[in-house]
Amino acid sequence: GPGAARPARPARPGFHPEEERTPAQPMLMEIVPKPARGDKFVYLVNAGDSPWALEGWKVESKVGDRWESQTLERRAGCPAMMRPQAGFRLDPGSGRTCDLKVPLGETGGLRLVDPDGKVVNKVEWRNVGTGVTLRRKVGEGDRPDTYEAFANERQGAPTDVLEQLGNYSTHLALLRYFDLDNVLEGRSHRRADRWFDERVSELPRGGEDPWTLLAVDDDEWFALMADLAGPYAPALSVEELVDIEGDMVLEKLLYHMVHGTVTRSQARSLIDNDDRLYTRAETAARMGRFLVFSFQDGGKVLINDDCQDRQAPADEFGCPQQAEWRKCHEDWINDGGFHSERDGGFCEFSCGKCRCQDDEDYCLEIKTADILADGGYKGAVHLVNRLMEVPAPYVDPRRPNGQPASPGPAPGARRGAGAGAAEEEEEPSSTRSSGGSRSPFCLFFGC
Repeated sequence: GPGAARPARPARPGFHPEEERTPAQPMLMEIVPKPARGDKFVYLVNAGDSPWALEGWKVESKVGDRWESQTLERRAGCPAMMRPQAGFRLDPGSGRTCDLKVPLGETGGLRLVDPDGKVVNKVEWRNVGTGVTLRRKVGEGDRPDTYEAFANERQGAPTDVLEQLGNYSTHLALLRYFDLDNVLEGRSHRRADRWFDERVSELPRGGEDPWTLLAVDDDEWFALMADLAGPYAPALSVEELVDIEGDMVLEKLLYHMVHGTVTRSQARSLIDNDDRLYTRAETAARMGRFLVFSFQDGGKVLINDDCQDRQAPADEFGCPQQAEWRKCHEDWINDGGFHSERDGGFCEFSCGKCRCQDDEDYCLEIKTADILADGGYKGAVHLVNRLMEVPAPYVDPRRPNGQPASPGPAPGARRGAGAGAAEEEEEPSSTRSSGGSRSPFCLFFGC
Protein backbone atom coordinates (compact mmCIF):
# COMPACT_ATOMS: atom_id res chain seq x y z
CA GLY A 1 0.00 0.00 0.00
CA PRO A 2 1.04 3.67 -0.01
CA GLY A 3 2.69 3.39 3.41
CA ALA A 4 4.74 0.31 2.60
CA ALA A 5 8.51 0.40 2.33
CA ARG A 6 9.77 1.17 -1.13
CA PRO A 7 11.51 -1.69 -2.95
CA ALA A 8 15.19 -1.40 -3.83
CA ARG A 9 15.80 0.05 -7.25
CA PRO A 10 16.69 -2.80 -9.60
CA ALA A 11 19.95 -2.77 -11.53
CA ARG A 12 20.06 -1.95 -15.21
CA PRO A 13 19.21 -5.12 -17.17
CA GLY A 14 22.35 -6.96 -18.22
CA PHE A 15 24.53 -5.25 -15.59
CA HIS A 16 25.26 -6.56 -12.09
CA PRO A 17 26.65 -4.13 -9.50
CA GLU A 18 29.05 -6.73 -8.09
CA GLU A 19 30.71 -7.10 -11.50
CA GLU A 20 33.44 -4.72 -12.63
CA ARG A 21 32.27 -2.35 -15.32
CA THR A 22 34.00 -2.44 -18.67
CA PRO A 23 35.51 0.91 -19.73
CA ALA A 24 33.92 3.22 -22.26
CA GLN A 25 34.14 1.83 -25.79
CA PRO A 26 33.69 4.59 -28.39
CA MET A 27 33.14 3.40 -31.93
CA LEU A 28 32.16 4.63 -35.37
CA MET A 29 28.84 2.84 -35.86
CA GLU A 30 27.43 4.26 -39.13
CA ILE A 31 28.78 6.48 -41.91
CA VAL A 32 26.85 7.88 -44.88
CA PRO A 33 29.50 9.58 -47.06
CA LYS A 34 27.24 10.54 -49.99
CA PRO A 35 23.48 10.34 -49.36
CA ALA A 36 21.02 10.48 -52.23
CA ARG A 37 19.02 13.03 -50.22
CA GLY A 38 19.62 14.89 -46.99
CA ASP A 39 22.93 15.37 -45.18
CA LYS A 40 25.91 13.07 -44.90
CA PHE A 41 26.45 11.96 -41.31
CA VAL A 42 28.51 9.89 -38.87
CA TYR A 43 26.93 8.04 -35.95
CA LEU A 44 29.12 7.34 -32.91
CA VAL A 45 28.25 4.97 -30.05
CA ASN A 46 29.64 4.20 -26.62
CA ALA A 47 29.43 0.38 -26.52
CA GLY A 48 31.04 0.06 -23.06
CA ASP A 49 29.55 -0.02 -19.55
CA SER A 50 31.13 3.26 -18.38
CA PRO A 51 30.44 6.86 -19.47
CA TRP A 52 32.53 8.33 -22.28
CA ALA A 53 33.94 11.84 -21.70
CA LEU A 54 34.23 13.40 -25.16
CA GLU A 55 36.60 16.25 -24.29
CA GLY A 56 39.79 16.04 -26.33
CA TRP A 57 38.60 13.32 -28.73
CA LYS A 58 38.99 13.86 -32.46
CA VAL A 59 37.33 12.61 -35.63
CA GLU A 60 39.72 12.55 -38.61
CA SER A 61 38.76 12.14 -42.25
CA LYS A 62 41.04 10.91 -45.04
CA VAL A 63 41.13 13.19 -48.07
CA GLY A 64 43.54 11.87 -50.67
CA ASP A 65 46.78 11.14 -48.80
CA ARG A 66 46.16 13.43 -45.84
CA TRP A 67 43.93 13.33 -42.75
CA GLU A 68 41.79 16.34 -41.78
CA SER A 69 40.80 16.60 -38.13
CA GLN A 70 38.07 18.06 -35.93
CA THR A 71 37.90 18.07 -32.13
CA LEU A 72 34.60 17.13 -30.53
CA GLU A 73 33.31 20.21 -28.72
CA ARG A 74 30.63 20.77 -26.13
CA ARG A 75 27.78 22.85 -27.58
CA ALA A 76 24.00 22.90 -27.86
CA GLY A 77 22.90 19.49 -29.08
CA CYS A 78 26.39 18.03 -28.63
CA PRO A 79 27.07 16.23 -25.32
CA ALA A 80 30.16 16.45 -23.10
CA MET A 81 29.52 12.95 -21.74
CA MET A 82 27.97 9.92 -23.44
CA ARG A 83 26.21 7.27 -21.35
CA PRO A 84 26.85 3.54 -21.79
CA GLN A 85 25.13 2.05 -24.86
CA ALA A 86 24.11 5.52 -26.08
CA GLY A 87 25.13 7.34 -29.23
CA PHE A 88 25.04 10.65 -31.07
CA ARG A 89 25.17 11.90 -34.62
CA LEU A 90 27.55 14.24 -36.41
CA ASP A 91 26.13 16.04 -39.43
CA PRO A 92 27.02 19.34 -41.10
CA GLY A 93 25.53 22.55 -39.72
CA SER A 94 22.10 21.28 -38.65
CA GLY A 95 22.20 23.09 -35.30
CA ARG A 96 20.30 20.13 -33.79
CA THR A 97 23.26 17.76 -33.47
CA CYS A 98 27.04 17.92 -33.23
CA ASP A 99 28.48 19.54 -36.34
CA LEU A 100 30.43 17.41 -38.81
CA LYS A 101 33.29 19.66 -39.92
CA VAL A 102 35.50 17.20 -41.82
CA PRO A 103 34.70 16.22 -45.44
CA LEU A 104 33.33 12.85 -46.52
CA GLY A 105 33.38 11.48 -50.05
CA GLU A 106 32.80 8.32 -52.10
CA THR A 107 36.43 7.35 -51.42
CA GLY A 108 38.01 8.14 -48.09
CA GLY A 109 38.26 7.06 -44.48
CA LEU A 110 37.47 7.97 -40.90
CA ARG A 111 39.26 7.36 -37.65
CA LEU A 112 38.44 8.10 -34.03
CA VAL A 113 41.37 9.39 -31.97
CA ASP A 114 41.52 9.63 -28.17
CA PRO A 115 43.00 12.63 -26.26
CA ASP A 116 46.43 10.88 -26.14
CA GLY A 117 46.55 10.60 -29.92
CA LYS A 118 45.79 6.86 -30.09
CA VAL A 119 43.58 5.68 -32.96
CA VAL A 120 40.84 3.56 -31.37
CA ASN A 121 38.67 2.96 -34.44
CA LYS A 122 39.35 3.27 -38.16
CA VAL A 123 37.55 2.52 -41.42
CA GLU A 124 38.44 3.23 -45.06
CA TRP A 125 36.32 2.81 -48.18
CA ARG A 126 36.52 3.18 -51.96
CA ASN A 127 33.81 4.15 -54.43
CA VAL A 128 30.88 3.43 -52.13
CA GLY A 129 28.45 5.26 -54.40
CA THR A 130 25.44 7.44 -53.71
CA GLY A 131 22.96 6.41 -51.03
CA VAL A 132 25.21 3.78 -49.43
CA THR A 133 25.54 3.31 -45.66
CA LEU A 134 28.66 1.85 -44.05
CA ARG A 135 27.59 0.04 -40.86
CA ARG A 136 29.78 -1.58 -38.26
CA LYS A 137 29.28 -5.34 -37.92
CA VAL A 138 30.44 -6.80 -34.61
CA GLY A 139 32.76 -9.76 -35.10
CA GLU A 140 31.88 -13.13 -33.59
CA GLY A 141 34.36 -14.85 -31.30
CA ASP A 142 37.89 -13.73 -32.09
CA ARG A 143 36.94 -12.20 -35.43
CA PRO A 144 37.51 -8.44 -35.69
CA ASP A 145 34.71 -5.98 -36.30
CA THR A 146 34.12 -5.09 -39.95
CA TYR A 147 32.04 -2.57 -41.88
CA GLU A 148 29.42 -3.66 -44.38
CA ALA A 149 28.07 -1.43 -47.12
CA PHE A 150 24.48 -1.55 -48.31
CA ALA A 151 22.30 0.64 -50.49
CA ASN A 152 19.86 2.29 -48.13
CA GLU A 153 17.75 4.06 -50.75
CA ARG A 154 15.54 2.61 -53.47
CA GLN A 155 13.18 4.16 -55.99
CA GLY A 156 9.44 3.92 -55.48
CA ALA A 157 7.18 2.93 -52.57
CA PRO A 158 7.86 0.20 -49.98
CA THR A 159 6.12 -2.31 -52.28
CA ASP A 160 8.58 -1.42 -55.05
CA VAL A 161 11.42 -2.01 -52.60
CA LEU A 162 10.12 -5.53 -51.89
CA GLU A 163 9.88 -6.24 -55.61
CA GLN A 164 13.46 -5.11 -56.15
CA LEU A 165 14.81 -7.16 -53.25
CA GLY A 166 13.41 -10.53 -54.34
CA ASN A 167 12.53 -13.36 -51.91
CA TYR A 168 9.69 -11.21 -50.55
CA SER A 169 7.07 -12.16 -53.14
CA THR A 170 4.72 -13.78 -50.58
CA HIS A 171 4.61 -10.69 -48.38
CA LEU A 172 4.04 -8.57 -51.48
CA ALA A 173 1.26 -10.86 -52.78
CA LEU A 174 -0.55 -10.71 -49.44
CA LEU A 175 -0.30 -6.91 -49.31
CA ARG A 176 -1.84 -6.76 -52.77
CA TYR A 177 -4.65 -9.20 -51.88
CA PHE A 178 -5.81 -6.93 -49.05
CA ASP A 179 -5.22 -3.73 -51.08
CA LEU A 180 -2.55 -2.64 -48.62
CA ASP A 181 -0.29 -1.95 -51.58
CA ASN A 182 -2.62 0.97 -52.37
CA VAL A 183 -2.07 2.28 -48.83
CA LEU A 184 1.71 1.98 -49.09
CA GLU A 185 1.74 3.59 -52.54
CA GLY A 186 -0.63 6.43 -51.58
CA ARG A 187 -3.53 5.48 -53.87
CA SER A 188 -7.20 5.81 -52.95
CA HIS A 189 -9.36 2.86 -51.90
CA ARG A 190 -12.78 2.75 -53.57
CA ARG A 191 -14.10 -0.80 -53.09
CA ALA A 192 -16.55 -1.61 -50.29
CA ASP A 193 -17.82 -5.10 -51.17
CA ARG A 194 -15.26 -7.23 -49.29
CA TRP A 195 -15.11 -8.01 -45.57
CA PHE A 196 -11.84 -6.12 -45.09
CA ASP A 197 -12.56 -3.00 -47.19
CA GLU A 198 -13.84 -0.85 -44.32
CA ARG A 199 -10.79 -1.64 -42.19
CA VAL A 200 -8.33 -0.87 -44.97
CA SER A 201 -10.13 2.30 -46.09
CA GLU A 202 -9.59 3.84 -42.63
CA LEU A 203 -5.80 3.83 -43.00
CA PRO A 204 -4.17 7.16 -43.97
CA ARG A 205 -2.69 7.37 -47.44
CA GLY A 206 -1.40 9.94 -49.88
CA GLY A 207 1.76 11.85 -50.66
CA GLU A 208 2.10 13.14 -47.09
CA ASP A 209 1.50 9.74 -45.49
CA PRO A 210 4.54 7.48 -45.82
CA TRP A 211 4.63 4.06 -44.14
CA THR A 212 7.35 1.95 -42.56
CA LEU A 213 7.10 -1.72 -43.45
CA LEU A 214 8.71 -4.59 -41.55
CA ALA A 215 9.16 -7.20 -44.26
CA VAL A 216 9.38 -10.98 -43.80
CA ASP A 217 10.93 -13.21 -46.46
CA ASP A 218 9.27 -16.08 -48.32
CA ASP A 219 10.83 -18.77 -46.10
CA GLU A 220 9.09 -17.43 -42.98
CA TRP A 221 5.70 -17.21 -44.69
CA PHE A 222 6.19 -20.73 -46.09
CA ALA A 223 6.94 -22.00 -42.56
CA LEU A 224 3.63 -20.51 -41.36
CA MET A 225 1.71 -22.07 -44.25
CA ALA A 226 3.35 -25.47 -43.63
CA ASP A 227 2.56 -25.26 -39.92
CA LEU A 228 -1.11 -24.45 -40.57
CA ALA A 229 -1.39 -27.38 -43.02
CA GLY A 230 -0.09 -29.87 -40.47
CA PRO A 231 2.64 -32.52 -40.70
CA TYR A 232 0.82 -34.83 -43.15
CA ALA A 233 -0.31 -32.34 -45.79
CA PRO A 234 1.50 -30.06 -48.24
CA ALA A 235 1.94 -26.44 -47.22
CA LEU A 236 -0.96 -24.12 -47.92
CA SER A 237 -0.81 -21.89 -50.98
CA VAL A 238 -1.20 -18.13 -50.63
CA GLU A 239 -4.79 -18.45 -51.90
CA GLU A 240 -5.60 -21.15 -49.33
CA LEU A 241 -3.93 -19.12 -46.57
CA VAL A 242 -6.13 -16.04 -47.11
CA ASP A 243 -9.22 -18.21 -47.62
CA ILE A 244 -8.76 -20.17 -44.36
CA GLU A 245 -6.96 -17.64 -42.11
CA GLY A 246 -7.71 -14.32 -43.80
CA ASP A 247 -8.47 -12.43 -40.60
CA MET A 248 -5.27 -13.62 -38.92
CA VAL A 249 -3.18 -12.76 -41.99
CA LEU A 250 -4.64 -9.24 -42.21
CA GLU A 251 -3.86 -8.62 -38.53
CA LYS A 252 -0.28 -9.79 -39.06
CA LEU A 253 0.19 -7.57 -42.11
CA LEU A 254 -1.15 -4.53 -40.25
CA TYR A 255 1.07 -5.28 -37.25
CA HIS A 256 4.07 -5.15 -39.60
CA MET A 257 3.18 -1.60 -40.73
CA VAL A 258 3.93 1.67 -38.89
CA HIS A 259 2.60 5.03 -40.06
CA GLY A 260 5.38 7.45 -41.00
CA THR A 261 9.03 6.93 -41.87
CA VAL A 262 10.68 5.38 -38.81
CA THR A 263 14.42 4.86 -39.24
CA ARG A 264 16.93 3.12 -37.04
CA SER A 265 18.65 6.38 -36.11
CA GLN A 266 15.32 8.03 -35.24
CA ALA A 267 14.44 5.18 -32.90
CA ARG A 268 17.89 5.37 -31.35
CA SER A 269 17.61 9.15 -30.94
CA LEU A 270 14.29 8.79 -29.13
CA ILE A 271 15.92 6.36 -26.71
CA ASP A 272 19.00 8.54 -26.23
CA ASN A 273 17.15 11.85 -25.89
CA ASP A 274 14.54 10.47 -23.48
CA ASP A 275 17.04 8.39 -21.49
CA ARG A 276 15.04 5.24 -22.17
CA LEU A 277 15.85 1.56 -22.54
CA TYR A 278 13.42 1.34 -25.44
CA THR A 279 10.94 3.28 -27.52
CA ARG A 280 7.73 2.31 -29.27
CA ALA A 281 5.64 2.94 -32.36
CA GLU A 282 1.94 2.23 -32.88
CA THR A 283 1.19 -0.15 -35.73
CA ALA A 284 -1.57 -0.09 -38.33
CA ALA A 285 -3.25 -2.87 -36.29
CA ARG A 286 -3.99 -0.14 -33.68
CA MET A 287 -6.05 -1.03 -30.60
CA GLY A 288 -3.08 -0.30 -28.34
CA ARG A 289 -0.76 -2.61 -30.31
CA PHE A 290 2.79 -1.23 -30.39
CA LEU A 291 6.19 -2.32 -31.62
CA VAL A 292 8.87 -1.89 -28.97
CA PHE A 293 12.37 -1.08 -30.29
CA SER A 294 15.55 -1.57 -28.26
CA PHE A 295 19.28 -1.79 -28.96
CA GLN A 296 21.89 -4.31 -27.85
CA ASP A 297 25.67 -4.02 -27.61
CA GLY A 298 27.21 -3.32 -30.99
CA GLY A 299 24.09 -1.57 -32.28
CA LYS A 300 21.90 -4.61 -33.00
CA VAL A 301 18.25 -3.52 -33.27
CA LEU A 302 15.67 -5.75 -31.59
CA ILE A 303 11.87 -5.63 -31.52
CA ASN A 304 9.86 -7.01 -28.63
CA ASP A 305 6.56 -8.27 -30.07
CA ASP A 306 5.31 -9.74 -26.79
CA CYS A 307 5.19 -6.80 -24.40
CA GLN A 308 1.57 -6.26 -23.46
CA ASP A 309 -0.51 -4.10 -21.18
CA ARG A 310 -2.67 -6.93 -19.86
CA GLN A 311 -5.08 -5.42 -17.38
CA ALA A 312 -6.00 -7.12 -14.09
CA PRO A 313 -9.66 -8.27 -14.09
CA ALA A 314 -10.55 -6.14 -11.05
CA ASP A 315 -8.63 -3.07 -12.23
CA GLU A 316 -11.19 -0.53 -13.42
CA PHE A 317 -8.66 2.26 -14.02
CA GLY A 318 -6.19 0.69 -16.47
CA CYS A 319 -2.44 0.25 -16.75
CA PRO A 320 -1.38 3.85 -17.60
CA GLN A 321 -3.32 5.13 -14.58
CA GLN A 322 -1.80 2.52 -12.26
CA ALA A 323 1.67 3.53 -13.49
CA GLU A 324 0.88 7.20 -12.82
CA TRP A 325 -0.20 6.20 -9.32
CA ARG A 326 3.21 4.56 -8.75
CA LYS A 327 1.71 1.07 -8.42
CA CYS A 328 4.13 -0.76 -10.70
CA HIS A 329 6.08 -2.29 -7.78
CA GLU A 330 3.06 -3.82 -6.08
CA ASP A 331 2.59 -7.57 -5.81
CA TRP A 332 -0.75 -7.71 -7.61
CA ILE A 333 0.91 -6.29 -10.76
CA ASN A 334 4.08 -8.38 -10.44
CA ASP A 335 2.23 -11.65 -9.79
CA GLY A 336 4.71 -13.89 -11.61
CA GLY A 337 1.95 -15.17 -13.88
CA PHE A 338 -0.36 -16.36 -11.07
CA HIS A 339 -3.37 -14.45 -12.43
CA SER A 340 -1.87 -12.64 -15.42
CA GLU A 341 -0.47 -15.87 -16.94
CA ARG A 342 2.54 -13.83 -18.02
CA ASP A 343 6.06 -13.86 -16.58
CA GLY A 344 6.08 -10.07 -16.46
CA GLY A 345 2.74 -9.87 -14.70
CA PHE A 346 0.15 -7.22 -15.54
CA CYS A 347 0.86 -3.86 -17.24
CA GLU A 348 4.22 -4.82 -18.74
CA PHE A 349 4.35 -1.89 -21.12
CA SER A 350 3.15 0.90 -18.84
CA CYS A 351 5.37 -0.34 -16.01
CA GLY A 352 8.55 -0.43 -18.09
CA LYS A 353 9.09 -4.19 -18.34
CA CYS A 354 9.67 -4.42 -22.13
CA ARG A 355 13.16 -5.88 -22.19
CA CYS A 356 15.14 -7.45 -24.99
CA GLN A 357 18.11 -9.01 -23.26
CA ASP A 358 18.96 -12.71 -23.31
CA ASP A 359 15.62 -14.31 -24.11
CA GLU A 360 15.28 -14.16 -27.88
CA ASP A 361 11.92 -16.01 -27.93
CA TYR A 362 9.95 -12.78 -27.74
CA CYS A 363 12.51 -10.49 -29.40
CA LEU A 364 13.21 -10.51 -33.11
CA GLU A 365 16.11 -8.92 -34.93
CA ILE A 366 16.08 -6.34 -37.70
CA LYS A 367 18.47 -7.99 -40.16
CA THR A 368 18.69 -4.99 -42.48
CA ALA A 369 17.40 -1.58 -41.45
CA ASP A 370 16.60 1.68 -43.20
CA ILE A 371 15.99 0.76 -46.83
CA LEU A 372 14.44 4.10 -47.70
CA ALA A 373 11.74 4.37 -50.34
CA ASP A 374 12.47 7.49 -52.41
CA GLY A 375 14.84 8.76 -49.74
CA GLY A 376 12.23 8.24 -47.02
CA TYR A 377 9.60 10.43 -48.63
CA LYS A 378 7.51 7.33 -49.37
CA GLY A 379 8.53 5.42 -46.28
CA ALA A 380 11.08 2.81 -45.24
CA VAL A 381 11.53 -0.96 -45.16
CA HIS A 382 13.20 -2.99 -42.41
CA LEU A 383 13.90 -6.66 -43.02
CA VAL A 384 13.15 -8.79 -39.94
CA ASN A 385 14.11 -12.38 -39.20
CA ARG A 386 10.63 -13.80 -38.45
CA LEU A 387 6.93 -13.10 -38.45
CA MET A 388 5.74 -11.22 -35.41
CA GLU A 389 2.98 -12.42 -33.12
CA VAL A 390 0.09 -9.97 -32.85
CA PRO A 391 -0.65 -9.11 -29.19
CA ALA A 392 -4.12 -8.87 -27.75
CA PRO A 393 -5.71 -5.41 -28.07
CA TYR A 394 -5.59 -3.08 -25.08
CA VAL A 395 -8.36 -0.56 -24.45
CA ASP A 396 -7.66 2.10 -21.84
CA PRO A 397 -10.75 2.38 -19.61
CA ARG A 398 -10.04 6.08 -19.08
CA ARG A 399 -10.77 6.84 -22.74
CA PRO A 400 -14.40 7.41 -23.81
CA ASN A 401 -16.29 4.83 -25.87
CA GLY A 402 -13.54 2.26 -25.46
CA GLN A 403 -11.14 3.99 -27.83
CA PRO A 404 -7.66 2.43 -28.03
CA ALA A 405 -4.95 3.67 -25.73
CA SER A 406 -2.99 6.51 -27.26
CA PRO A 407 0.80 6.38 -27.64
CA GLY A 408 2.93 8.22 -25.16
CA PRO A 409 5.92 7.79 -22.89
CA ALA A 410 5.89 4.53 -21.01
CA PRO A 411 6.22 5.35 -17.31
CA GLY A 412 8.93 3.34 -15.61
CA ALA A 413 10.86 2.80 -18.85
CA ARG A 414 13.74 5.01 -17.81
CA ARG A 415 17.30 3.81 -18.28
CA GLY A 416 18.65 2.10 -15.23
CA ALA A 417 15.16 1.55 -13.87
CA GLY A 418 12.83 -1.37 -13.80
CA ALA A 419 9.21 -1.70 -12.87
CA GLY A 420 8.18 0.99 -10.45
CA ALA A 421 11.42 2.94 -10.79
CA ALA A 422 9.50 6.17 -10.32
CA GLU A 423 8.53 5.20 -6.78
CA GLU A 424 11.03 7.60 -5.24
CA GLU A 425 8.50 10.43 -5.23
CA GLU A 426 5.76 10.32 -2.62
CA GLU A 427 2.32 9.51 -3.98
CA PRO A 428 -0.10 12.41 -4.22
CA SER A 429 -2.61 12.26 -1.39
CA SER A 430 -5.47 12.28 -3.89
CA THR A 431 -4.46 8.81 -5.10
CA ARG A 432 -4.51 7.24 -1.64
CA SER A 433 -8.25 7.24 -1.21
CA SER A 434 -10.04 3.91 -1.24
CA GLY A 435 -11.65 4.76 -4.55
CA GLY A 436 -8.73 5.90 -6.68
CA SER A 437 -5.86 3.73 -5.52
CA ARG A 438 -7.44 0.57 -4.17
CA SER A 439 -5.29 -2.32 -5.38
CA PRO A 440 -6.91 -5.15 -7.36
CA PHE A 441 -4.74 -7.32 -5.06
CA CYS A 442 -7.11 -6.30 -2.26
CA LEU A 443 -10.14 -7.01 -4.44
CA PHE A 444 -8.81 -10.50 -5.17
CA PHE A 445 -7.70 -11.51 -1.67
CA GLY A 446 -9.00 -8.83 0.72
CA CYS A 447 -6.88 -6.32 2.63
